[in-house]
Amino acid sequence: MPDDLFVQYYGAKLWSLVPAVYRARDSEPVEPGPLREMVDRIAAQAAIVRRSVDRLWEDQSIESCDDWIIPYIGDLLATNLVAALDARGQRLDVAKTIYYRRRKGTVGLLEELASDIADRDARVVEFFRRLGRTRHNFDPPIGPVPFFGGATEPVPPAVIEGLAGAYTRTPMGGYADLRQAYGAAKAHTAFDEYAHTADFRRGRTSVGWHNIPKLGVFVWWLKTYLVGDTTPVLHPSCAGQFTFDPTGREIPLFARTQRSAERFGEHWISPDEWQLPVPIGQDLFDLQPDQLYPSSLAVLEGDTPPFSPMTLDRVVVDTERGRFRLQGAPPAGDTVHVRYTYGFGSEIGAGPYDQRLRRARLPEQPPPVRLAAGGGNALSTATTALPAQATVSVRDSLTYGAPVDVSGVDHLVVAGKNRERPVVRWTATPRPVWTVTGNPGSTLALQGLHLAGADIVLAGDFDSVLLRCCTLDPGTSGDRAQPPAMFASAIDGVLLAPTRLYIEATVRTFRVERSITGPLRARTPGSIERLQISDSILQALPESMGGLFVSSDLYDAGALAADLQNSSDPLSTFLRGRLSAAGVAAVDAYDPAAVAPPSLADRLRQDLNAIIDGGTSIYEAARFAGVRLSAKTRALAGQALTGAALTDLNRRLLEEAYPAALGAPAIATTAGDVELVRTTVLGRIAVHRLHASECVLGDLAVADDDQHGCIRFSAYAEGSVIHQPYESVAILPEAPVFRTRRFGEPQYARLREGADDLIVAGGPDGTMLAGAEDGSEMGAFGLERIPVKKRGLRQKFVEYMPIGLVPVWIDVT
Repeated sequence: MPDDLFVQYYGAKLWSLVPAVYRARDSEPVEPGPLREMVDRIAAQAAIVRRSVDRLWEDQSIESCDDWIIPYIGDLLATNLVAALDARGQRLDVAKTIYYRRRKGTVGLLEELASDIADRDARVVEFFRRLGRTRHNFDPPIGPVPFFGGATEPVPPAVIEGLAGAYTRTPMGGYADLRQAYGAAKAHTAFDEYAHTADFRRGRTSVGWHNIPKLGVFVWWLKTYLVGDTTPVLHPSCAGQFTFDPTGREIPLFARTQRSAERFGEHWISPDEWQLPVPIGQDLFDLQPDQLYPSSLAVLEGDTPPFSPMTLDRVVVDTERGRFRLQGAPPAGDTVHVRYTYGFGSEIGAGPYDQRLRRARLPEQPPPVRLAAGGGNALSTATTALPAQATVSVRDSLTYGAPVDVSGVDHLVVAGKNRERPVVRWTATPRPVWTVTGNPGSTLALQGLHLAGADIVLAGDFDSVLLRCCTLDPGTSGDRAQPPAMFASAIDGVLLAPTRLYIEATVRTFRVERSITGPLRARTPGSIERLQISDSILQALPESMGGLFVSSDLYDAGALAADLQNSSDPLSTFLRGRLSAAGVAAVDAYDPAAVAPPSLADRLRQDLNAIIDGGTSIYEAARFAGVRLSAKTRALAGQALTGAALTDLNRRLLEEAYPAALGAPAIATTAGDVELVRTTVLGRIAVHRLHASECVLGDLAVADDDQHGCIRFSAYAEGSVIHQPYESVAILPEAPVFRTRRFGEPQYARLREGADDLIVAGGPDGTMLAGAEDGSEMGAFGLERIPVKKRGLRQKFVEYMPIGLVPVWIDVT
């Protein structure tokens, strides 16, 4: 409600017009009577009329009018308004209607439409210019196009006029010149300089391109983000070698888009590759270093900001692996920082973007405000001896060491500066734990941080916890290592294990918004009354390679002990009967309202190892009748196994029977409601009650209360125990529907183009790629509404394309 005081003003004015006798009879000692209530309601409507009158002048302009007026102004111009656009897009569409019509049928306008309507970069290629044919007298003469491969070679007029390739010097319609490696590698892309025979097939992503009426529309759907000055990771045994990524991963570097509103219209030229959000191939970087360095990536020197870019003769950059090596004179101050651009599908997780978007207000920041800047131990200093109410603000994108444990919290906010991406990285072994303890009714907010290398524990009591635009590093599997390992390692040898969030506190409301996290688990005696996750990605990696349990494999010994105390189901009864006398005593002595002592975990681990390594299978159909086992485990249970294979099977059976205590689920709670909206979950779910809307649940989801809840417009794993789904589809558990599950890669957690082919149930029209309620894709990237934008872009192209041409839509990334 606007704070213009119109309601109070008209309420007082109307009340003064009421005769005094009625005002006196209506008055009450504590609160107004019914007459004053009626007058206040009339005043509220009068305030609305007054605001409308005051805005009449502004509502005549598309730049300043209210959102609801946009379609009416558009109707005056006969604008073919794209209904799926947000208010900003519709306002822009109406404002530029005349501008669009004046440039109708030009290639530059089509590329500008992609920028305005879809908010993406595009390159439009007239495929008829790339047809191999016999030249005739109406063609402009080309003449010889010299090519010597030198960097200082003058550009021939034929290249400037677009009659020959800029890199290969291949004449239009002529034979391919293969001497230039970069140009040859760009064949069959948006930057192809070669001539092709006619293709009469229907235009699709990879076929039917080259023909007279075909117009290729190459759209880059992946976004790129420029990270400010940040801290690289040094290779311990290779002097002077670093990764750009501050967690020590090898990631591809991207070019920063250099197209803006000023580059369209009268100043439009067809973009080169380095101007678009593309992964920087090594050949492109070697060919155009001055265009990419230092605008898209840079190695910086100096001890204090602003840092200065080092010259390229002192740095060797591997753009495809995201690494660099120093050479020549050492950096000033013996310290290096980096600036680089990475690619990702949406503004999810910690990143250098505006965290205030999507109508999300920043959390209230209570004083005193402690600032952390410069990296290193600054965050540890800022979190030392914090008062009950405080704000810790991290002011840059550098890497910080471990903060100290925080206790006695009433209201705490730890936030990175808007458009920065600070990284908090623990490197100690054994794996550290960061604990935050709240007083009864306290609040905690974490925003804009990338946390890696430790587990996070919330203890005490919280009224609300907010996790917004954060990355709790989900880790990286070591399945590609030789030999295979549980987790991959960073360049400095630190394991890329997931950052797990354990809730040992009583939390009434826990919200996760636009974040990427590892496992989120409530651990005895903790509980979450209401867990709300939106526009986020949660991943749980396998945290064991089979064999016997180790001490870290009992994630919640208290929950397992509580189940064994009751012994109400056949499996718990069986396990209790196989415990040692010391194990039974430890279980009976445990108080479910307290944190499980280490002695209980050690005792249970020893007894469980004796059970799974006893030489016999623990599987019986009646014993596991109430357990939802995966198809792979059921298949193994029907086989005659011995030795290590039998031990691994027994362990799998227990992990799937007690996922919160022994398994590795992505979400585990024993009480409360879990509400997921536009969320992708890579891992199992074990909760009390589940609500999911427009989500992708990639593995088994088991809800204790499957009679309540709501599953709508979502994809779920076949065999899940959930409420009856509505307008949803089923896939196999861990089906390969994602382009990659490895965090750090640009296509992380995005649905692949053939994801709908892996649907096993959901009706003939079932789709994941356009199955959300508004026609977007399911999961976290439904936030981008790419299918909706594609439809809107096609609609505008029908209106503004040259007559007689047919678009061929090609998604580049």
